[in-house]
Amino acid sequence: MGLSIHPAMNFLSHFPESSRGILVVPSLILYTIPSWFTGIALLGIFIGGLIPAAIMAMSQANLLTRNIIKEIRPNKENPMMIDNEYFLF
Repeated sequence: MGLSIHPAMNFLSHFPESSRGILVVPSLILYTIPSWFTGIALLGIFIGGLIPAAIMAMSQANLLTRNIIKEIRPNKENPMMIDNEYFLF
């Protein structure tokens, strides 16, 4: 294990210290996994980052429609009233 980590750490020494933390896992993948599997492993990291972002985007859209658009939608019974609250303009 130590022999496979040494080239990855050597690779990281070419980058500034502020960005080394981001590149640790991809550099370990590049130097420890066979080349035919490297793309699949890096794709797994990419997909692993997209799924939480998609879930957060769906939840924000849900909050927008339930809390904001619902309040703006006009009430058909009384046009001056929106969901039992009057406009305070």
